Amino acid sequence: MDSLHQNDDLEAVPPFPEESGCLAIEEPPRPSFFSGRKKAVAAVCSIVLVAAIATGVALLARPSQQKALEQSSVAATDNGGPQDQQVIEDEDFDIIDDQGFGAEYSEEIIDDESQEQRETDMDLGDPDDGIFIAPEKVPVDAGEIEIAEFDGPLADFIVTSVSRIDVPTDNKCTDPSEGLWTIKLSTDNYPWETGYTVKDENGEVVLAGPPEGRNYDRSTIYVGSLCMSPGQYLLEVTDEGGDGMCCEYGNGYMIVEVNGKTVAKTSDSDFSSFKRYITVEEAGTGTSNPTKKPTPASTTDTISKSQLYSVDIKVKTDNYAKETGYKFERINGGVLVNKATGSLTNNFLYKDNFLVDPGQYRLTLTDKFNGLENGGFFSVLVDGAEVVFGDKWNTQLSKTNSYTIRPGYKPEMTDRDRQWLTAHNSRRKTFHEKKGKTYRPLVWSSELAEAASDWVDQLIPTCKISRQSGVIEGENMSTRRSSVTRDEGPEVLLSRWVDKHLISGQGYPENQSMTQVLWRATRYVGCKDKMTTASDGSLCYVSICRYARAGNCAVSLYASWEAATLADHTKCGPPCPDDVCY
Repeated sequence: MDSLHQNDDLEAVPPFPEESGCLAIEEPPRPSFFSGRKKAVAAVCSIVLVAAIATGVALLARPSQQKALEQSSVAATDNGGPQDQQVIEDEDFDIIDDQGFGAEYSEEIIDDESQEQRETDMDLGDPDDGIFIAPEKVPVDAGEIEIAEFDGPLADFIVTSVSRIDVPTDNKCTDPSEGLWTIKLSTDNYPWETGYTVKDENGEVVLAGPPEGRNYDRSTIYVGSLCMSPGQYLLEVTDEGGDGMCCEYGNGYMIVEVNGKTVAKTSDSDFSSFKRYITVEEAGTGTSNPTKKPTPASTTDTISKSQLYSVDIKVKTDNYAKETGYKFERINGGVLVNKATGSLTNNFLYKDNFLVDPGQYRLTLTDKFNGLENGGFFSVLVDGAEVVFGDKWNTQLSKTNSYTIRPGYKPEMTDRDRQWLTAHNSRRKTFHEKKGKTYRPLVWSSELAEAASDWVDQLIPTCKISRQSGVIEGENMSTRRSSVTRDEGPEVLLSRWVDKHLISGQGYPENQSMTQVLWRATRYVGCKDKMTTASDGSLCYVSICRYARAGNCAVSLYASWEAATLADHTKCGPPCPDDVCY
């Protein structure tokens, strides 16, 4: 046998006679009863030997056709066992090994509805807990503050060009192409924390408040009108305390109307920065309206609607909300929302929405015991797409759980990367929509691709599959050894990982390379494939894709593999590669 067949192609070569167990022909003489048995055994083994030789000749002489011999390993369990498939093709030799791995799954992360969460009482003032409690804000004077109407000059409310605030008494702009703005500001009990700017398309500040060196009065309503030229403007309302203008310390707000239509109103949630686009259209082209869903960011310094991204933060508390807090902030400074530990209500869904610039932000959650249980969860959506979802975490390791959120981030991709992503998403779209579910595309992860590439390099020398120790992401792998050039591109690999299982109707876990590709709760993928020529002239192809979150998670807990594959959320593996979500 040649060395190539010795290493891999065990199915293609019949055993030698000494491998068949037919050693009776060498037995020493025995009594007459056994002497007859000896001859019979020898005859049988002679027949087996002839058959083996004939089989070997047939294998060597058969024509080169694309007929495959498939082998399936013993069914894997949910805890990560691979489903191996080796295909041997005849053009000299061609050995394919495809494997899909199930997610590592621990029952510790299963929400057991029949058991009550056991959480110990906590001292909210314990500095060793590492949980920050925001100091209470105390008004300068005691008692209720009556809301007052501001009757001073408009310039004490709005800082802008005098020509803009010279509005006729009939509240109509002299130039019909301009839009009539009405701004109403109601301050809370801490108006010195409040300010605002309006910038035009060139990034120039055209409106602002309060006047330099001054603050607004507490619990006061300011109203003013002005005329603005057609164009797009960015309103930003800031609160230095990071708790917004409503509602714990007064009912503050800002409302902007253009030609009688409300186009911006501040949120009741905590914020340090609130942004909205406002468009003034020329007469006859339509009514003024706020900007719709943003598109990817531009690289210019001028302001446009493409520079802001909608970020939604959702936190559903469990039965022990007083142990939980969360904060969303810019990494380079600026808190957008801060819900201090001890301030939340049990079993309540908190929602915060922001329009933010592209960049890096951080969501930090704190909890005393086990994170969010019994239906509690946290979620972040960017422009409507959920980029991270989670609930429990190991608070024995850390009472904080933090993720970097990157609105507007687009990873660099090669043409090959795009082929991998397209091959995955085309199949996901077809499957999700066929099953009546909203299609969830994968996004490319350079971190996962780099990790896959590193392990491909480890497998290339042997051209045999083995899984890297400690990998918690989902994974599909393939190796192929051949004496001739083969097409092992993304489309070919995905046809083996997905299409053939859909056609054959195989169940789980035999189809787990397919279920990982289609797993709806997975968001991130990174792949790498390489080919090398061995010293004996054979070609080795190795392909690996890794996924986060991991698919094939606790499939046995669902009614079927299909129900598990189409679920909205999963709990195995990391929510985002390296805790960076986009």
